[in-house]
Amino acid sequence: MHISGFRPSAKLITPSSSSNGPSTSSSSLPPPPAIPVLINGSIVEPPPQHHHHRHGMIPDLTNIKPSAKDASRTLYVKNLSQNVKVEHLKSRLGTVATIIEIEIKNPESPHPYAFIQFPDIISVMNTIIHYYSPQSDDSDKKYKLNWGKTKLSSKLWIGEIPRNFSKDEIQAKIKDCQEPIEFIFDKARYEAIAVFRHRELATKVMDDIKHHKM
Repeated sequence: MHISGFRPSAKLITPSSSSNGPSTSSSSLPPPPAIPVLINGSIVEPPPQHHHHRHGMIPDLTNIKPSAKDASRTLYVKNLSQNVKVEHLKSRLGTVATIIEIEIKNPESPHPYAFIQFPDIISVMNTIIHYYSPQSDDSDKKYKLNWGKTKLSSKLWIGEIPRNFSKDEIQAKIKDCQEPIEFIFDKARYEAIAVFRHRELATKVMDDIKHHKM
């Protein structure tokens, strides 16, 4: 099925490559209502090194740039409090970019950590730099943020969906390519998450969207 004017964007959600311990995930819900923006409307430069805050020195941020070897769409966060909640991390780290998914590892242990998925590398970079900036609402700066290692999954995030399409039309187009086992639609933001049985199926749908075959 082909409908003229259907030109959304799509990205595979990239969960952590680590699977140790229990986790708490927001994958069953659509992304929160946050608008991804670049700080000051452009790619920001890392702040000067070795500034102080209440918990010590700001880390070296020279590697926090899109060209970094470890750059990815995943944010790694450590130094979390025991039993930290997904909603708390969204409120702290979702102020400058859209968070797609949060996975908390070992939430009941003394040292939990988390992997947070964003739509793109720039979103992760801006989140890290904003967190360590004077403009951040988190004055303690106790979390330690860095690039996270990722792997592709069977979950596909679909954004920039034209608002003249209904949920049924969007879902029908996805099914015409591959049948998802779950389809979550955010009507307020016109974004969706489609879950497939295998990563290869999600990759095929993503490629069809990118090459305007749908």
